[in-house]
Amino acid sequence: GDLSPPRGRATARQDSDGDLSPPRDRAAANSPQREEKKVLKMSSGLTAGVMKPDEIRRQTEEAKRRHREQLDSTADELTGKGAETIYRDKSGKKISEELHKKLNDKHRLKKKRRAEKPQELEWGGGMKQKVDAEQEKDELYQLSQQPFARYDIDKGLDEELKEKRHWNDPLAAAMEEAEILAAAAATKKKKDKKDKKDKNEKMSEQDKENKFENDGKEPELGPQAFKKPKCPHPMPPNRFNIQPGYRWDGKIRGNNYEERWFGARNVKAFYDQEAYKEHHAHM
Repeated sequence: GDLSPPRGRATARQDSDGDLSPPRDRAAANSPQREEKKVLKMSSGLTAGVMKPDEIRRQTEEAKRRHREQLDSTADELTGKGAETIYRDKSGKKISEELHKKLNDKHRLKKKRRAEKPQELEWGGGMKQKVDAEQEKDELYQLSQQPFARYDIDKGLDEELKEKRHWNDPLAAAMEEAEILAAAAATKKKKDKKDKKDKNEKMSEQDKENKFENDGKEPELGPQAFKKPKCPHPMPPNRFNIQPGYRWDGKIRGNNYEERWFGARNVKAFYDQEAYKEHHAHM
């Protein structure tokens, strides 16, 4: 049912391009010169892409030859050939060859000493953990030497049971408090003894330097000469156990922070103890 005239397919194909340029020379497009322009070179001078082993070997030797010729044709001042060696220290300052050798010898000697005496490091814990492990090992060895059935409590087991403490022991808190007080008293006694000794030495040095009018005789220093005055009023408890001055009249003029602090600490300790007992009671 198409009444249009027949289409000229060959003519339409030729004119469809609409290009008025002269016909291209396909042989010239595939010429060797055009192929050489497409070849890519790497920084080493070798051709990029897939090549045969013989071609890679040939190009490598050619690149080495060109590099040698370039070095031979370059002046020695630029290449550094035959130049004198410059020695420097750690800061970059120029030094002599003898000093450089001495520094290297010291460094080599240090490395040799480190190699002879390797440092022993404790891994996986400190000294306390190591001592505890040794004690546990000794206890296991002693237990292995004892008979399987025990009929009587020996001395070692008796001491171990005595030292063991239970959470529901009514005297445990008193024992802990006694130990803490004993340790604090021992520490205070040691500190007071040291302070007294230092003070006596300081006073004796000052007295030796001073000149007295009583025929040059030094006064006799008794225990009362170094007695420090103390406050007659009872000391209120405080966090740092600081003694009041001897001029204090015994009246507290603060905001009772220390008393509230001790009360809050005691309440917290009480609740912690009750929670601990309740937790273990359900186990």
